[in-house]
Amino acid sequence: MLELELLEAICRGIDPRTGETLDTPREPGLDKKRVVYLAALRRLKHQLSRARQNQALTEGEVNPINIGMRWREVDDQVLRTSWLSGAKPRLKVMADTFGRTKGAIAARLVKIGIYSTLEEAHAEDTARQVD
Repeated sequence: MLELELLEAICRGIDPRTGETLDTPREPGLDKKRVVYLAALRRLKHQLSRARQNQALTEGEVNPINIGMRWREVDDQVLRTSWLSGAKPRLKVMADTFGRTKGAIAARLVKIGIYSTLEEAHAEDTARQVD
């Protein structure tokens, strides 16, 4: 939830656009209220996530465990190494491995520079099916 990340940065006194320190006065009472508000937003985010998971389970589909989670640098390294290996894994295998969707894996392959478009990533996945 991007909004939560933006608010957290602002509450820490950091401009979310530039990363620079904001020139705002610190007021203990207001700072405490911000922390309480952020805690409530985090709880709401968690509740929404749980509700989505429960809905998906009710409908018979299972959401990947890492859906919506940030990618770590080590994840990018493992994805790159695995994808470029001689084993030629499919998007589905990588999605299961990382607990993400096939679309998320394809998008990450573009993000880390292996492909320039999603179409290229999906075309390679289709080519791997034939091999």
